[in-house]
Amino acid sequence: MPAAPLPPYLARRLADGLTYVTRRDLASAGIDVSTLRAWRRAGFVTSYSYGAYGIVDPCAADMDHFAARRLHHVRRCEALLQTLPGAHLIGGSALVVHRLAVLRFPDRIEVARRPRVQSRRDDFVCRRAWGEAPEQVDGLGVQAAAEAAIEVAAHEGLRAGVVSADSYLFEGGTPGELESALVAYGRKAGVGQARAAVELADGAIESAGESLLRLICRDAGIAVIPQVEIWDDESLPFARVDFLVEGTRVVLEFDGMVKYTHPEALRAEKRREMRLRRLGYVVVRFTWSDLSAPVRVVRTIREAMAVARAA
Repeated sequence: MPAAPLPPYLARRLADGLTYVTRRDLASAGIDVSTLRAWRRAGFVTSYSYGAYGIVDPCAADMDHFAARRLHHVRRCEALLQTLPGAHLIGGSALVVHRLAVLRFPDRIEVARRPRVQSRRDDFVCRRAWGEAPEQVDGLGVQAAAEAAIEVAAHEGLRAGVVSADSYLFEGGTPGELESALVAYGRKAGVGQARAAVELADGAIESAGESLLRLICRDAGIAVIPQVEIWDDESLPFARVDFLVEGTRVVLEFDGMVKYTHPEALRAEKRREMRLRRLGYVVVRFTWSDLSAPVRVVRTIREAMAVARAA
């Protein structure tokens, strides 16, 4: 965040809902390259793509990490599309605009154009357009969400595809819509892993971390049941856990970076876990850093299963 107030020209653009500025805009306003360079050094603007710059919004400093990353990517997309007539967002970039989960925020903005213009540059990659005509979301032309999930699976692999397909179903999409998008994709490269992602997708999964934890368990042959209600001694439900290892009393929980935003939420979670343990459940928690070591995750789960059997 810049220490000084934004220059009036940039402040007016933000007030008008314009979060970027192009070299053409600057030239029309009589602002020269030396002024642009000074603004970049001061942190008032940041490079989004060739000839387009994002205006650093002071309000973004109050957002959580993921919201700020999403906002930054969306604004990059807005700026880039101004320099690529006829292009629309696809794949991971489209999913970010649709507010669906992605395994990784795209380094390059992903776009398609009709007629086909396939190219790659440091700030974007352009692929062949397919499927339905793009939709308008927040003023941006984007690939339909089901098709974007298929695009991600085909180009980024099974894990990324399952994360986005799970999110699509959790947010109200249907398996039939994913199947239709898969048919529209045809026999292009990556269709096998896209098909596998659709077959594995589960609308009960609430986050990318849960998707990855489920895949780790699946690969290890550990059957898990998502979103299980746990009942207390008075036959009343008091907790819904991320996963229960099938046939055991082992609870698996994924803790994201922003799960507990208030001390009271953390205290409530501690009380909930103590009740689970009193009822004989073994609770195992995982974070993003844990998921980067699947072998260790599986070993921890198997150790918990042994403890539960011995209890």
